[in-house]
Amino acid sequence: MPTYLKQVSPPSEEKNAQTTEIVSRILKDIEQGGEEVALEYATRFDGYLPGTSLVLSEEDIQTKIALVPDQIKTDIQFAYGNIKKFAEMQRACIQDMEFETSPGFRVGQKCIPLESCGAYVPGGRYSHIASALMTV
Repeated sequence: MPTYLKQVSPPSEEKNAQTTEIVSRILKDIEQGGEEVALEYATRFDGYLPGTSLVLSEEDIQTKIALVPDQIKTDIQFAYGNIKKFAEMQRACIQDMEFETSPGFRVGQKCIPLESCGAYVPGGRYSHIASALMTV
């Protein structure tokens, strides 16, 4: 019998359906309303203050870093190192390719670097720094 450090009961089917409905509505709203609607949700869920910058200044970043205890910084660096090694190995396996599956029918993939992208990092009941590191 396994021993759990943390255990939570799975959500009911009703709760899952409600969550799916809410998330679907939010995504549709953002798709239709763009950045303006996304900022409205940021205000509602995250306490974003309209008119403030979405990007932290270098000074703000350094102030936040100073608040983090040294042991946590060490733990984050350890996790980062392991996640980075894995990502580098994974990336080495991903490459452009193309081949002909049957005469005249070619398939393949092309790896295209992105200039920027968005990433959602959950911050709920069991938020972990590794979720941010692995997603980003």
